[in-house]
Amino acid sequence: LGAGVQGCKGAWVRGAWVRGARCEVRGARCEVRGARYEVRWRDHCLIPCRMAKDFTELAAWQLADELRRLVIEITATPTVARDFRFCNQCKDAARSAASNIAEGFGRYKHREFARFLRIAMGSLKEVADLLIDGHERCYVNEAQLAAGLRLAKRSKSACARLAEYLDRTPDLN
Repeated sequence: LGAGVQGCKGAWVRGAWVRGARCEVRGARCEVRGARYEVRWRDHCLIPCRMAKDFTELAAWQLADELRRLVIEITATPTVARDFRFCNQCKDAARSAASNIAEGFGRYKHREFARFLRIAMGSLKEVADLLIDGHERCYVNEAQLAAGLRLAKRSKSACARLAEYLDRTPDLN
């Protein structure tokens, strides 16, 4: 694969040589990064993986968006809707998480994108806290609380993994 395994100056990606692609070996796996496609070497077969072209393709954003929709559903109930401050805080925090992921995706530098992902992680923690607060006020039932906390945790985890990846890879030219 490529001009060698570690430190190669390029690699074959979908039948074409990609200059500047970077190979890394972790165990029995080789990944070619820095190109439009990511190729993984596992058990002697190449698996092309398309990189995200739009923020809506990111798992972190999809989970944050699902959480945002759940928060909007919860805050639309009449008893909760009367507490304007609580509703606004919940909706703002949920919107902020998804919006920061989207905004970071639009940045050209990996470090900037990772910074926006970390801001989104803070907003996700805020949503989790507000859901717990809403449960204590009897605004949020057990099922909604469990679903919201699960979505917040999964989205935060996806953001953290993506931020780690961005921190250790060079920017694309």
